[in-house]
Amino acid sequence: MLTFRTATVVPQNVVALATFRGQLWAACYGKGLFFWDGRRWHLHPRCSRYITGLFADADCLWFCTWMEGNIGFVNGAHRPPTLIPLPRLVTPRFVYRNECIAANPSKVWVGSQTHLLRLQKGSREEMPEWDLVLASDTVSSIVPLKHSAWIATAGGLWVYTEVDHEFSFRAVRSDLSITSMALDSSSREIWLGSADGTLWRYEMGNQRWESVVKFPIRDGKASITAIHLVNRFVYVAVGLREFTAMPASSAKGGVIVYDRRSRQWQWLEGIQIRNVRSIITFENCLWVGGAEGVQAKAMSTG
Repeated sequence: MLTFRTATVVPQNVVALATFRGQLWAACYGKGLFFWDGRRWHLHPRCSRYITGLFADADCLWFCTWMEGNIGFVNGAHRPPTLIPLPRLVTPRFVYRNECIAANPSKVWVGSQTHLLRLQKGSREEMPEWDLVLASDTVSSIVPLKHSAWIATAGGLWVYTEVDHEFSFRAVRSDLSITSMALDSSSREIWLGSADGTLWRYEMGNQRWESVVKFPIRDGKASITAIHLVNRFVYVAVGLREFTAMPASSAKGGVIVYDRRSRQWQWLEGIQIRNVRSIITFENCLWVGGAEGVQAKAMSTG
């Protein structure tokens, strides 16, 4: 039987947010995995402390870790985590510095600073079926589709496709250092953030790129860390892309909201977090996670 410890303070050093089975989850680097029950935060027991990414599918909340030698998942707030060891491509396994994780119905994708890995779902935890897709630049974001996966790296945008056991992996654009990426609800276009603070839109069907706007980010060390699409609004998180137990809370970041209809943007008022790492919508609020903790703000309509 698991025992849950109620957090006495709001989680700090939040690097990822996700919703899973009606609850909000927060990965706090150096602290572990927290969930919100509608009134307070709880620390999930026995989870890895150094979680760097979250991804929720229909059955699991997946997480990746920094130098812990594994990934894992939970099936609910009151169930223990399942840990899956990473492949022995590097020795020891603890050398893996994973940045992100994503999944489609049959596979789990893990991006690190040196490798892009793929796990067949249903593998036994003690003998997982890993594939090395490629040795790569730092993988910052992965968008999985049914028969493909879009991979954002420090060296550009890549796409992996697989049909009838035939696969290809090709560079879509190699002149951008991409720091974040999100799929539109139509699944026809991807919104991306580059290291210089530019917001891009890519139409997958006709392979058309649009440089939407370059934000005047006030902190030279900050960049676009997350993108979240809600109706006509594009919410853009700005913070420091680093994993450290002592994060900087003095970053001059925040949340930018871009209106696709008017093509205007502004800094979202009332956001107290300045080193923002993740944004998500939950219960009609925009939840913002970063070095200073978690903040909820009522959503604008439209």
